[in-house]
Amino acid sequence: MANRSYYDQKMSTLRDLGTSWESCRRVLSTVTLAQRPLRLAELCVLSGLPQETQAKDIVALCDSFLTINEKDDSVDVDLPTKDYLINEARDEIYPSGVTGAHLSLFSRSLEAMSSTLRRNIYSLHHPGVSVDEDMLLIPEPDPLATIRYSCVHWISHFCDAYESDACHKHQIDPDNAKSVDNFLRSTTLYWLEVLSLIQETASALRSMWRLVLLLRRKSSDSDLLDLVRDSYRFFLQNISAIKCAPLQVYASALVFSPADSLIRKLFGKEEPNWIETKPDVANHWSPCLQALEGHEAAVLSVSYSHDSRLLASASDDRTVKIWDTETGSLQHTLEGHSDLVRSVIFSHDSRLLASASDSTVKIWDTGTGSLQHTLEGHRDWVRSVIFSHDSQLLASASDDSTVKIWDTGTGSLQHTLEGHRDWVRSVIFSHDSQLLASASDDSTVKIWDTGTGSLQHTLEGHRDWVRSVIFSHDSRLLASASDDRTVRIWDTEKGSHKHTLEGHSSLVTSVSFSHDSRLLASASNDQTVRIWDIEARSLQHTFDLDATIEAMRFDKATSLWIQVTVKASIRSAMGMA
Repeated sequence: MANRSYYDQKMSTLRDLGTSWESCRRVLSTVTLAQRPLRLAELCVLSGLPQETQAKDIVALCDSFLTINEKDDSVDVDLPTKDYLINEARDEIYPSGVTGAHLSLFSRSLEAMSSTLRRNIYSLHHPGVSVDEDMLLIPEPDPLATIRYSCVHWISHFCDAYESDACHKHQIDPDNAKSVDNFLRSTTLYWLEVLSLIQETASALRSMWRLVLLLRRKSSDSDLLDLVRDSYRFFLQNISAIKCAPLQVYASALVFSPADSLIRKLFGKEEPNWIETKPDVANHWSPCLQALEGHEAAVLSVSYSHDSRLLASASDDRTVKIWDTETGSLQHTLEGHSDLVRSVIFSHDSRLLASASDSTVKIWDTGTGSLQHTLEGHRDWVRSVIFSHDSQLLASASDDSTVKIWDTGTGSLQHTLEGHRDWVRSVIFSHDSQLLASASDDSTVKIWDTGTGSLQHTLEGHRDWVRSVIFSHDSRLLASASDDRTVRIWDTEKGSHKHTLEGHSSLVTSVSFSHDSRLLASASNDQTVRIWDIEARSLQHTFDLDATIEAMRFDKATSLWIQVTVKASIRSAMGMA
């Protein structure tokens, strides 16, 4: 580092300040871990300094490391300086480690929010006041000045503490878990109101889901997990209303939540007393997490991005829509197909999206929504598309009985795979991208070498159309779903049949392996999803869903995400495997 000696000298000067050194250390620790520049009022709270004027004096002492914007009193650190403080001065700046520093920011955030947050903190005149209205005036002084950062980022610091490489704790400390529990039980609605006021609902919703995932991995406190899940469901269901009008968190959000919602029970006293007849509601949350509406005709296919942040939907209205999965907001509408869109899939790096319609495939940039390539060559409908795991190849399956492999960078055709005697409904790459499996209405599955395009195995045994195929994550097994109501498991190296899973009462539409290849999910037109133990060949769970099941997948935590369609909307549900 070019300025190492300079920074070392300035750090030595700070250490010689005596009693002021500890305040300097806390300020440097706070600013380097903060996820945005901090206002002095926020820095004062997060660093544990007694007053804002002292914070400004301490920042002045640290002017070799920190900069202050006089226009808004925000304090920041440039990247080279931050790199020095985090890596070279780590032991001095974080004496209790980075984990301890994050937990300190978490604790101070909760303490500040708990003492500040209250109902209708901006004294809005009625529940319908929108955050966009002129009548939404910020009081002077602003009661949120000290806690704006904390309201948005307290969960991030809590999760960063337990997810960092420096954290060796396998379980969340009970005292920290209790702090989260106490905060949510006493303050959730007031916190959600403020998130609307400062227009940070979307980022906070993402953080809440991150907290759910962390607690599932590192907490034995089932009551806390239930509370956080319920808080997340409450926020997710009502985010549209809360985002627009902060005080709706006490009105429509509460009265339309399930009777047994933990948040509704905890904050029942906040329900409006002017509503004489409250609506009839279910006792429990629906398995449906979100309903994404906007298509003008039936939704034919849906797909999650591999980072789980986006969902794409293909419709009979000739469009593809890309949605933010955590907020349900529409990101892009992709137009250009001349007929209904049958299939859609993300690349594994989530940067590209492929859509299949008529006899063409289109490749889109997911960030901008712009068209990258139109792939032409099939002589009939394209039913299915899939990217290789390195995102370099794309395979398309068609009613012309062929599979084509394309280069995603150039849009050029690499191989045409011929041999099926009927429509090809589904294709899938193995996780090492060396093999490709295709499922056909000729009742067979074929396994191909992607490098040469040569046929490796033809798998026979199904008595009807094969609709879906999937490789296990170690690529050793292949599962196929058929109209004969069965799922068959195959050995990919030998091309041999291992066993058959029976139980569905209608055709099986799709299959999905868990990441450890131990479980398999199968979806059927009997409107059920079944979870099977592969080794034991036994049925573990059955989910009954009153809807058409379009797609499903396991996440890395072995939860099964299921997408169903109802008319022109998409609904997303989660089942615990």
